[in-house]
Amino acid sequence: GGTTGWNNGGGMEEWALMSLFGRVNYNYKERYLVEANMRYDGSSRIAEEGRWGLFPSFSGAWRITEEQFIKDLDLNWLTNAKIRASWGKLGNQNIGLYPYQAMIAGVNTYPFNNKDESLAYIQTVFANNSIKWETTTMTDIGLDLTLFNKLNVTAGWYKKYTTDILRSSQVSWLLGLDAPTVNSGEVENQGLELSLNWRDMIQEGAMKGFEYNVGFYIDRVRNKLAKFGSDEISGYSILSEGLPYAEYYMLDCVGVFANQEEIDNSPTQFTDSTQPGDLKYRDANNDGIIDNDDRITMPGRFASFEYSVNLGASWKGFDLSLIGQGVEGKKYYTSQWGAQPFLQGSAPTRDYLEGMWTPENPNNAKHPKLYWSDLGGSKNTRASDYYLQDASYFRLKNLTIGYTLPKHIAQKIAAQRLRLYFSGDNLLTFTKYNGLDPERSGDGVAAQYPQNRIMSLGVNVEF
Repeated sequence: GGTTGWNNGGGMEEWALMSLFGRVNYNYKERYLVEANMRYDGSSRIAEEGRWGLFPSFSGAWRITEEQFIKDLDLNWLTNAKIRASWGKLGNQNIGLYPYQAMIAGVNTYPFNNKDESLAYIQTVFANNSIKWETTTMTDIGLDLTLFNKLNVTAGWYKKYTTDILRSSQVSWLLGLDAPTVNSGEVENQGLELSLNWRDMIQEGAMKGFEYNVGFYIDRVRNKLAKFGSDEISGYSILSEGLPYAEYYMLDCVGVFANQEEIDNSPTQFTDSTQPGDLKYRDANNDGIIDNDDRITMPGRFASFEYSVNLGASWKGFDLSLIGQGVEGKKYYTSQWGAQPFLQGSAPTRDYLEGMWTPENPNNAKHPKLYWSDLGGSKNTRASDYYLQDASYFRLKNLTIGYTLPKHIAQKIAAQRLRLYFSGDNLLTFTKYNGLDPERSGDGVAAQYPQNRIMSLGVNVEF
């Protein structure tokens, strides 16, 4: 099969992406399953020399419980067991339109003859016509088990490794042009995941017919820049080999100055006119001066692990389902609205007012003294872990409780089925996060709009 995208602009027609795709499957008596795929992709966004890329993938599974030697063991507790593995490559060409071409652009007018001004055109980007596809290689190994015909277990390990990353080259400003697009850098992601689900029904006793299921899922992912080049620092993050991508990088805030004596006995903080009630930073390199050389890496860019739970039950017409979801070890850098009092007229939070430094309560303050919106200038707004908040949480994402009336009652209104229910989303959240919602879209403004809490009552009728 194949797909072709076309772009027609300015009278010049260019193909954007063409893919050729082939697949082979083999399945033998539900014991062995093998699949092979082959992609051959071409893109006009990449120069002719590296325009085409070959991206294969393979997967296989072995259901060992179908083997005779397993059946001979007569393992009544082992209902099903399958080992699976996959490996594949995929390309990326999302780098904008034709960065390998030496394009020119209009700039300000220029007096070529020292009299008349004319519009000038110059080359603005240093072109690189040797770029090729960025490639991601994915390896996955897993195990699926069913025990006692009730417990399903799924475990897996995966590794995602991206090479030849398409990015702007690290060049000197002396070049005089924008940096060319190059293939440089490697990123590694490794993860473990485990899923458990128990499904059963009580067969006798007072609760006979009670059906229930309990599930738990957890995954742990580790990310790092395996190859990058020179460190790049931007705001409160750093790109550096061996560290997670865009790891937090900032000053270590160790509290708030209680009084002038504490200021006098502490290292000089930049060139600030430090006052009691201002933030206090740690001299991380022990040189007696607080400056940007005291910035250190901070964990929390990626969660330590994520998890979820689900419960379900039904009995004599009643049904219940519950879904909970949690994140542990994730942090967000939050500032501006919701963190800085009076910023563009926004009111300070109750947490800030209760924890700020005052002359009457100078010790153990959590927040600096009350300033106008800039918090007293850069001395209190520099990138530091004062603005880095723990966003770990557990949230009840959904709770649904229902009751289905007996059929003979439903039929009195000519219905085949009638169910009453209550459903609620985001009913409870357990977290230390001080903002509106720990389940944010990312770093940035502290006062992001939270997810809605929704509660509803309803009736399902089937005629």
